[in-house]
Amino acid sequence: MSSSRGRFVLLGALTAVLAVAGCGSDASDDDDDGGEGGEDGMVLGGGTGGGSAANGGTSNAATGGTDAATGGSSNPTTGGSAGSAGAATGGTGDVGTGGASGTAGASGKGGASGKGGTGGTAGSPAMTANIGAECEADADCGTGLTCITTSSTIFGPGGPAGGLCSLVCASDEECGNTAYCVPFEENATTGYCIEACDTGSAGEPKCHQRDNLACSLLALIPTETACESIDDCGTAQLCDTEEGVCGDIVPGCIPTCAGDFDCESGQYCSFQTGLCTVGAATGLEIGDLCDPQAATDPCAGFCSVTNEDGSEGVCSALCTLNANFRGCGWDGEGSADAACLFGTLLSPEGDLGVGDVAICGALCDCNDDCNVEDQRCVDETGGDVLSLFGRNGYCRPLASDETESDSIACE
Repeated sequence: MSSSRGRFVLLGALTAVLAVAGCGSDASDDDDDGGEGGEDGMVLGGGTGGGSAANGGTSNAATGGTDAATGGSSNPTTGGSAGSAGAATGGTGDVGTGGASGTAGASGKGGASGKGGTGGTAGSPAMTANIGAECEADADCGTGLTCITTSSTIFGPGGPAGGLCSLVCASDEECGNTAYCVPFEENATTGYCIEACDTGSAGEPKCHQRDNLACSLLALIPTETACESIDDCGTAQLCDTEEGVCGDIVPGCIPTCAGDFDCESGQYCSFQTGLCTVGAATGLEIGDLCDPQAATDPCAGFCSVTNEDGSEGVCSALCTLNANFRGCGWDGEGSADAACLFGTLLSPEGDLGVGDVAICGALCDCNDDCNVEDQRCVDETGGDVLSLFGRNGYCRPLASDETESDSIACE
């Protein structure tokens, strides 16, 4: 397949391309203006807290990817200021494989490019409309489409939770106006159609409104703008540090399992790939301390840097913001250890849409539950954390206008 669109970020490399500094330190420097990037508060409240973004964790993907960055965005329905809309630049053509990358950057670079190009000639609108739908067998998808089952290995290390209706393709045109043709092996001549999407609330509904698909980074369209970090790039762009140029973001609906409960017997939800994988989960859990400089990422998801020199980190994972708040290993029942709390730079500033990729954060009952030294257990939502997740708060650094009295002390 040609490489006219740009660099595809294959499944498994997403934890590198979106590696977060999501719950970083230094909130006092970043809370008001974004500083070096970071969270504008958790998605429930658009609150006052904010951690600085730092360099992303390393990738365990087989097909490429190095470090990249994300920032934060607050909940579009309950708080936070609105950001600028993402560019609808779109893309055409096919691409090669490999992981895109970047470095940490300022919050508010969000906004994602839309599906470009002209209408497809191979797939009818009725057929391609089912691309991305759940399935257990080909018959669930309609004539001409294939069901990539939860137990399949088409995507490599595992299968998509809930199954995924798709179509074998050699070009975008075969996928119609609402999907891209994506290769899942290096130097592949064919791929599978993956549903397109737009981040932010303007793109709702998206990804068939599935809890186990996230509107996330699919590819970067290279530009002529040289970059060393995301600060050198414009809205709806990331810095591809391997190529040294800014790339326009191309989002797509990427399998993102919420937990082992999404998978079949004998499988676990891999937070590194977002796929249901045979075996048992290994690695540190969300909220555990980790070494971001380790040769192999020690986390079940990825290690997010929490200090300026990149020597300390905390484990996190990617998730899908959904109406049920399922994700990060929590099925919506009982109390949760972690939840889908923080936005990424892919979403427009202050406008994290339902269905967008987001970042898991550790929940807590009091300060001692937070493993990162400068994080505290807080809840600026007026009790939403407790009512939704059965926990008193979540872990983050205190903002510049907060004191210890604003955190939840252990008795």
